[in-house]
Amino acid sequence: MPNAQSLSLVFWDKTGMEVLVMGEISLNKLAGWSMILGPIVALVCYFLQPGGMLIDSANPSDAMASIGAIKGNAFFASLTGIVIPIAMIVFATGIQHFIESMRGGNGHAIGRIGVLFILMSVASWVVGSAISVGIIDADMSVVGSMYGIAFSVNTVAGILFGIGGLLVALAASSRDENNSIFAYIAGLAALVAAICSIVTGIDSTQAQTMQAITGICFIVFTIWSIVIGRSMCSSS
Repeated sequence: MPNAQSLSLVFWDKTGMEVLVMGEISLNKLAGWSMILGPIVALVCYFLQPGGMLIDSANPSDAMASIGAIKGNAFFASLTGIVIPIAMIVFATGIQHFIESMRGGNGHAIGRIGVLFILMSVASWVVGSAISVGIIDADMSVVGSMYGIAFSVNTVAGILFGIGGLLVALAASSRDENNSIFAYIAGLAALVAAICSIVTGIDSTQAQTMQAITGICFIVFTIWSIVIGRSMCSSS
C-alpha cells in the first residue's frame, strides 16, 4: 500500500511563535489503528447495550421492555449511545483510507461505493444513538415514539452497513496483497447482516433472533477489519 503521506503532531508555545514538532504518524498506521480499534470498541458496546445481548436482554420488538432496560441502566445506555457512533466514525475514516490506497488499481471503484454506504450507515447510527440516549430522561408519554424512530433508523443503518461492508470486502478480495478467502467470508458476513436487518424491518417479531445473528456477523467482520488494519500498520 502507498505511504506517501504522514501526519505531523505540532504544538505552539504560549507566545504562539514557536512550533514544536513532536514526530510524524504514518497515515497508513493511523488508518490501520482506526480499523482495529473502531470495530472492537463498537462491537463491545454493541453487546453492552441495555436491552441487547448481555444487559437486561429484551426483544427489540417489545418497545416497553427495551425502554425499561434503557431507563433502568442509564449509565450503560448513555455510554454505549455515545461511544458507538464515535467508534464507527473512527472505523469509517480508516476504511476510507484503505479504499483510497487502491486508487488506480483493482477494487477502487466498487470500494468507493461501499465506503459511501458505510458513511451513510454511520450517520444513521449517530442519529439513532442520539435518540436512544434521549429516551433515558424523556417522559413516558413520548418514549414509545422515540424508541420506534430509533429502531427504524438503526434498522436502515444496519442494511446500509451490510451492503457497504459487502462491497468493501469484494474490493479487498480483488487485491493480491489481501487474503481473498477471508475477504469473501467478511463479505458474506456483511451480506447476512444486511439480510437480518431487512428481515427485522419487514417482520419485527424476528428482531431478537436477527440481533443475535447480526452480532456473530459483526464479530467476523471485526476480525477481518483487524487483520486489514494490522497489515496497513505494518506497511507504513
